[in-house]
Amino acid sequence: MLTTLRVHDYRSDTLPLLTEGALPLVAGLAADPALDVCFPTRHWDGGPHLALHLGHAAPAADVLARARRRLSAAAGHGRAWTPEEYARRAGALARAEGVAVRHELPHPHGSVLVSTDTVLPGPVQAVRHRFLTALARELAGLLPADPAAARSRAPGTALRWMAALAASYPGGARFGSLSFRSHTEAFLASRTDGEELRARFAAAAQRYAPQTGQLVDSALYRPEELPGYAACATALAELLDPRLHGDLEDVLGGRVGPAEADPHAGGPDAGRPDAGRPDTDSAPSAFHRRLAELGFGERTPPAFQAYRVLVNWLYEALQWLGVTPINRYLYCHCLAHAVDERLGETWQDRLTARPS
Repeated sequence: MLTTLRVHDYRSDTLPLLTEGALPLVAGLAADPALDVCFPTRHWDGGPHLALHLGHAAPAADVLARARRRLSAAAGHGRAWTPEEYARRAGALARAEGVAVRHELPHPHGSVLVSTDTVLPGPVQAVRHRFLTALARELAGLLPADPAAARSRAPGTALRWMAALAASYPGGARFGSLSFRSHTEAFLASRTDGEELRARFAAAAQRYAPQTGQLVDSALYRPEELPGYAACATALAELLDPRLHGDLEDVLGGRVGPAEADPHAGGPDAGRPDAGRPDTDSAPSAFHRRLAELGFGERTPPAFQAYRVLVNWLYEALQWLGVTPINRYLYCHCLAHAVDERLGETWQDRLTARPS
């Protein structure tokens, strides 16, 4: 079972609820033998909210009450949006989550709603819960409670997680980073201003090359140094269990064809990593045309299926840090570019040499 405490938070600054509320609870409950999973999610539920999930046993009454008080207190300071301000943002916020727009505030700011799902998680879901718990516990030791200090560390933490994710792929960061290339190329191809954005992304990649280059060096040669690597590697090893192959196909919505080569069109439980991407009939990018030419997607190896699922989960976790969709695409571009630069090869070279 999974007990969820859902906090409705109508503030522009989303970090205080994480650093002052959810993460201290994650750290404190790590020693509770009854709660093997404890992780946040950040989604839309008729309004923006952060949820803390506890399981798979029912939390003790005093634990639940303490968690509720902590989350309520963390939401209790700072300026919340007025109903008018919320209404002006509602359309964009709903589109970012791919759900219908609601212009009224469904619950008062700071409301903590508790619900319980008594259904046992399936095997893939159970891996997801353990993975997000491992990331959350690590994050509790990385981010300071002070929101301003945490805000300065959030982008670097997100990039380190992404580098660790690429390194966890069976072919290493050299091939794992192709998912970042796929993600950003599909996005740019879908936008009418794609070339303008590409130029901005390229300028940013050059500006941050020293930092992303160091991250890529770690991902290529010393991945165990990166935060998130152990969590990614453990989860991927669990997902590669042959008994989960059918479950992975269900999560991903079936087989991947050449027209679906973007490996991030996640299933209903994938954390909506592509939420906010325009739904257009634009022509595929040069990257995806090359994938189709090489027959990519005619047969999806189990390792890539497992990695697709893990990518979706990691992108979901980036929302904890306040990473917006446009910044996620930017980070993907910067890391993919840094891999090319560090290895002295192009993505075309890498696709031709990709492991089976």
